[in-house]
Amino acid sequence: MKCPVNTALAQRWQTDAEGARAVHRWARFLPMFQEHAQAWTEATGQKVTVNEVALGRAFFEWQRVVEQSDEFALVNPLDHAHYVCGRLLRYLLRDRIYQSSADVALAASGDEKLMVQQWAEGYGLLSFVCTLLQSWRYSMGESELPWQEALFERHWKSFRENVTEDADRAGPFLDFFTGLEPVWEFPTTPARRPGMQSKVRRH
Repeated sequence: MKCPVNTALAQRWQTDAEGARAVHRWARFLPMFQEHAQAWTEATGQKVTVNEVALGRAFFEWQRVVEQSDEFALVNPLDHAHYVCGRLLRYLLRDRIYQSSADVALAASGDEKLMVQQWAEGYGLLSFVCTLLQSWRYSMGESELPWQEALFERHWKSFRENVTEDADRAGPFLDFFTGLEPVWEFPTTPARRPGMQSKVRRH
């Protein structure tokens, strides 16, 4: 299953002066989220209704995480981007940011169509976070997400079940799907991340 990134949006957000690096500002985050929701509707046939009150609550909780973990961005900027995007996915999934309904036939096909049918909201929010993370990587001069297709297909059901029960597992699953070593215990503690620890040991 291919990476659920909207490449066109990721590239545009990266080149925008107010793009990925300014996403922790509500005035920038909201239109990016809305733009992705519209693109998601066009790509899948899912009509999306965004709960902006819940989105705002999730965003400002996430904004505190970004600010409180700033020191880790100095240690390993790329790993920090993965960490904060995992935390964002956690808040979005927890607060049920949008509801979707298939008013027209799904434009997606194959495995992607099946995943959308099984859990449209989760797949859509994962797509937004992966698109944001890809944009962030582009802005750092990094390559595309090293998406683990086989793992994603194999563990999609487990991902849904686990994050529904415990939203904190969203971050480790995002790491798992993007080629990083997941931290299943204490996933909200950035100092526990292998990417952070390896940088600290080198110094």
